Amino acid sequence: MKLSSKLLVKEWVRNYKMKNKKGEGILEPETLKTIAAIVVVAILAYFVISFFDIFMQNTSFEQAQKSLLKIEQNIYYANSEGKPVEFFLESPNEWGVFSFPFGELKPLQCGRDYCVCICEFQKSDKVGKNIYLNECDKKEKGSCMAVLEEVSINENIVIKGLTFLEVYEEGGKIIIKNVKK
Repeated sequence: MKLSSKLLVKEWVRNYKMKNKKGEGILEPETLKTIAAIVVVAILAYFVISFFDIFMQNTSFEQAQKSLLKIEQNIYYANSEGKPVEFFLESPNEWGVFSFPFGELKPLQCGRDYCVCICEFQKSDKVGKNIYLNECDKKEKGSCMAVLEEVSINENIVIKGLTFLEVYEEGGKIIIKNVKK
């Protein structure tokens, strides 16, 4: 048995060397297709894992921070390109998105700048940002980000599943609005 396996290995090595001398066998089309398929599957797996990461492991507060980064990137793009940008937020569910202009009462996280916040949504008969003001100042009930320009959100935006938003520049300020889809 050992003798035959040694012969098989020698035969395989001899055939491999012969193919390599002719320039064949190193990267045949089947090998390239297999490598390409492995790379594509790896990239898809990375995107699927990173997409579901926001739902599986993070607290609502961490999800709010990630969603704020997404808003910040789209504000920058809309401002620099001068074109409206549509995007979606998927979490944290049942939290509100709103803005505070310079000079108004605002959460402590905002400092003195304009800011955009995502805070736990409070169902209430009261209307206005003061409801959110208290929620955003509570530990891990909201997250805010300072922005350089005035950002206006004209209506209550509550994240429910996939919530589509549009960001655009108008009259020197950034507008964020809910897009019904």
